[in-house]
Amino acid sequence: METNTTHDTSEGASHAEVAIYCLTITITCFGIIGNTMVCAIVSSTRELHTYTNMFIVHQAVIDLLGSIILLLDNVLARPVEVAGYLLPAVYCKLWVSRYFYWTNLVASTFNLVLITFERYVAIVYPLRYVSIYTNTTVIIMIMSAWVLASVYKSYVSVFRYVKDGICYSNWSKLDPHLQTFIGVMAFLVEYFVPVMVISLAYIHIAVVLKRSATVNVGGTSRVGQTGGRSAEGCNEKSASMLRARNNVLKILLLVVLAYVICWSPNQFLFLKYNLTSEYDFQSVFYHFTVLLAFCNLCVNPVIYALKYKKFRKPLKRMYLWCRGIQVVESELTEYT
Repeated sequence: METNTTHDTSEGASHAEVAIYCLTITITCFGIIGNTMVCAIVSSTRELHTYTNMFIVHQAVIDLLGSIILLLDNVLARPVEVAGYLLPAVYCKLWVSRYFYWTNLVASTFNLVLITFERYVAIVYPLRYVSIYTNTTVIIMIMSAWVLASVYKSYVSVFRYVKDGICYSNWSKLDPHLQTFIGVMAFLVEYFVPVMVISLAYIHIAVVLKRSATVNVGGTSRVGQTGGRSAEGCNEKSASMLRARNNVLKILLLVVLAYVICWSPNQFLFLKYNLTSEYDFQSVFYHFTVLLAFCNLCVNPVIYALKYKKFRKPLKRMYLWCRGIQVVESELTEYT
């Protein structure tokens, strides 16, 4: 994956470059605001303190960090002349190489796999869920995503070195076949394999849900004939829980679809580049794929606000509080 985020905002910059720069800054600002709100709302609402939402908050933290890194990458200079900087080798390998940006991106992809796996276990193997998911195991999973991403993406800094105060990349000196191998492996590890794993998991989830819905319909009709009011109450509660579970599943599926839509063009573009070594990185389509990929940093809060009912209520409470309107919990429904 590659996204060129350096823009020239001097007098010599073209109108297109200025537009791309402004759009990038706008996207990062929305990402910072939206994901900060997600973290604040989920952490302050006891009803949202679930393992699923722990992964959702983690995704928001990743997107928040990604927005901040991208903003700094565009606002601050990233010169290759590093002689005047403290620890120039470290600056070259970690900042000029965009190591933090790439690590954050891979951690985001791994977290989407973790979110999917959590829902997969909850629906396909519900009896094992309690033993697998605890506060400790969830924290370990989240930390593992960062450790794996950090180790895996370390190769971007390995290719950087400082000579005579200049930060160089020896990527172009590698054997072309090795460059192709690394590029294709990046496509597989960072995009294709995770998307395939997520897709297969959701297909299996859909099959299990359809099968359980058929069983529940048959069971409900039999209980309705013999069970009376208590059975009806249990059925209503069971149906409510099923609707809530399906709603969360649909939201997370939308999050995955947003990721696929935002990143697919850029991913396949660079797969083509790695296989053919030919592409015009000044083309309109290339810059479109870059901006579309950046949009993934700010789209998830919009999905939660539009589709997640348990998220909308505290969001509206925060909105009313910001406007100076004090409402009690029973009155909040008037504003929904």
